[in-house]
Amino acid sequence: MRHIDDEILAGRWVNGSRLPPERELAASLSVSRGAVREAIRALEAQGILSSGTGRSNGTRVDARPSDAMGRILRLQLALDVVSFADLTETRIALEKAACAAAAKVRAPVPLTRATDLLVQMHDAMQPDSFNALDTAFHVALAEAGDNRLMRDLTVAIREAVHLPILEAEHSLYWVGTMA
Repeated sequence: MRHIDDEILAGRWVNGSRLPPERELAASLSVSRGAVREAIRALEAQGILSSGTGRSNGTRVDARPSDAMGRILRLQLALDVVSFADLTETRIALEKAACAAAAKVRAPVPLTRATDLLVQMHDAMQPDSFNALDTAFHVALAEAGDNRLMRDLTVAIREAVHLPILEAEHSLYWVGTMA
């Protein structure tokens, strides 16, 4: 893993780069193919690499930061390493910053999407649909600020707190539940 990290950090392997075959990596590093395979699996789980079978696929650098960050935050929350209160406080600060960036940049497509989502949220009759719309709304605002990391962190934190928020919403009285 350290070798792969070093290659990425040095800029020799960038997003989309194809790694050498496991056999070549193992030989060049004087480690077993199993060790290489284990490192690749760990980096796939972190959202850094992806692997496909066949001659034209192989293992590639395929970073998807929001996937990895969301997974890590969900596990940190589940294991009480990070509290729900801390994630909520961070989410609020991040969403304030995202709104400020959106107000400066004013990207029209995400702002239009946010406006449309706000109307749909007003009409949402069930907690599940409201929660999904609320998340999409805040992600659209983060996108409107044209800051990819802010968007990815918004997605990650929203994913991490999704279930506790949904459980809280289900415990509330919803007009749509009377139908």
